[in-house]
Amino acid sequence: MLGLLFLWLAAALAWWLFLRWPYPDDAMARRACIVWGCAAALLPMLLGLIIRCDRQAHLEQVTHDRRGILARRVTGALGGYQIGVAAVLALALLLFYLALWPLPRWLIVLLASLPLLLAYAAGRRMPYNYFMAFRTNPVDANALRLDEGDLAVFLAFVAFGPLLAAFFYVYRAWLLQPVVGATLLGVGVGIAAVLQLVYRRRDPRLAAPPAEAVVLLVGIPLGLWMAVQPGVEPLLGLGLTAGLVMAALLLHRGAPIKLVPLLGFAAGLLLLVGLTHINVWLGRMGLILLVIACWRWRSTLFRPWLPFWMIWLLLLISLILLRWTALSPWLVRGAFAAAVVALLIWVARTPKSPPEKP
Repeated sequence: MLGLLFLWLAAALAWWLFLRWPYPDDAMARRACIVWGCAAALLPMLLGLIIRCDRQAHLEQVTHDRRGILARRVTGALGGYQIGVAAVLALALLLFYLALWPLPRWLIVLLASLPLLLAYAAGRRMPYNYFMAFRTNPVDANALRLDEGDLAVFLAFVAFGPLLAAFFYVYRAWLLQPVVGATLLGVGVGIAAVLQLVYRRRDPRLAAPPAEAVVLLVGIPLGLWMAVQPGVEPLLGLGLTAGLVMAALLLHRGAPIKLVPLLGFAAGLLLLVGLTHINVWLGRMGLILLVIACWRWRSTLFRPWLPFWMIWLLLLISLILLRWTALSPWLVRGAFAAAVVALLIWVARTPKSPPEKP
């Protein structure tokens, strides 16, 4: 009980800091979003560690897999909490648009309780439900086995809170304007609902839009936002948008995603970018790790995704032309856009290769 009380107080504090809209300055906004995003990732994980799932003694006796039970419990708590976070954020924005602001502290405490209640319920139910859904016989010791897909779901739930906090921090000037924010939320919810209906008709087993739909919903606003930022070359936003559209197209056409190579590439890229600002030798170490990751998983990272990397190569060439030549910026941007559109049309019209026979 003390652990649950501590998590409840921590969640209430994070929400109280976050819901102090409008923020007086950028430093306050950054601090509030960081605390809120970290709480969304850490609190449900701690909750999943301290609670017990339904019929846990029976599951331990049948499966002898305490690690699998713990993993399902934590994943369920994470998923339930993130659903609650999205619901509370939408409700808070609605109250803000209706000028019912600032919220009383007792209401903030109640709102902070909803994600924790959903996390508690999902964490308790998920292991036993998962066991009953995937067992192949009445006594199946492998029903809770973990694979790469489970790791991907876990990482997605962990990253959801920080990414949502970063999204709000970047777009808060738009989201906190009643007309603009309500329009953006309405359009986003409408597109998500349409995609949900379309993909559910194609495959009733899908519970959410697939990866390509998520890439488009998240990536296109980010690219367009970067394209209109003062002091930032518009070509960067255009290139980011084009790259994400190409990634969505390749995903729709069945390009494979392997979690370990993707994480290795991302880690090397982050080291290269981040450590370069700290020490040049550490940056070179990050470059070496990135090259090793690219060479080690070249068949997974590059061959199926060649058109995606071609867009980034075109972007690099265009940026070099802008920096080192006297060509008109609009000519370079237009040529890049024409090349990208041609590449997208070519990929879309290319027949899919038949699946490899085992």
